[in-house]
Amino acid sequence: MQVLKTPRRVGAIVLVCFVLVACKSAQQNTSTTPAPTSVATLLPYQDLALWAAHPYKWDPADSVPEPLRAAHRLDSSIDVFFLHPTTYTDKGFPLGPNGPVDNAALNEKTDNSTILKQASIFNAAGRVFAPRYRQANYFQYLPTNAQELATAQQAFELAYADIREAFVYYLKHWNKGRPIILAAHSQGSTHGQRLLKEFFDTTVLRNRLVVAYLVGMPINPNQYQALKPCLSPFQTGCITSWRTYREGTLPASVQQEKAPIIVTNPLTWDSQK
Repeated sequence: MQVLKTPRRVGAIVLVCFVLVACKSAQQNTSTTPAPTSVATLLPYQDLALWAAHPYKWDPADSVPEPLRAAHRLDSSIDVFFLHPTTYTDKGFPLGPNGPVDNAALNEKTDNSTILKQASIFNAAGRVFAPRYRQANYFQYLPTNAQELATAQQAFELAYADIREAFVYYLKHWNKGRPIILAAHSQGSTHGQRLLKEFFDTTVLRNRLVVAYLVGMPINPNQYQALKPCLSPFQTGCITSWRTYREGTLPASVQQEKAPIIVTNPLTWDSQK
């Protein structure tokens, strides 16, 4: 892949590619508890090292497949705020309950997987911002007792606090009034649905939301007052979400879900199948 910084216009490739990388998730926690009021020291997001993708530096999100390079055009009128999925998947929490943002091996894993193969598809739409955050370990989604549950809740609070701080800094210093695409996968969607509720649902910022892609997690539409599921590829200011499983497979956890869940077929925009 050649690395290019100038993004192309929004196109169908964004949807198609994001479909291919959206995968099933055992993670079913969709908590939208209030924003944390007391967490560890917040990170200084003016430091570009705390961004896995940022328009002011070169990163894997700038990659453009060779067949698409000839059509590449400058269009930075839209921003994409991308929340990466869980890449800290080690058993036993060797790095602690949350993955540190300065661990070179973990950052390399993040950059060469989700940033390269997911975030990069959005450089067709605009400037890509993807904050590093102290992500909860994958196994925090699977507590087996009360103590593990308490640890998991703290881990997710810390992760969201980082994402929130990054978004606040981005809005204040870099957005400059541009429309925003919020794109997230897996743990990113756990936090993304909460970010939507706090910053977009009942605020004027909703007028700048192009679309929210919350992929790989069950998203209950009833948690929002104003935001609605997308029903058309031409609709804006809405939420689209899906989870994919092997054909013929329907996990027991999905069968047991009681709450309404947003389901969008991103190819047909059919919400029923």
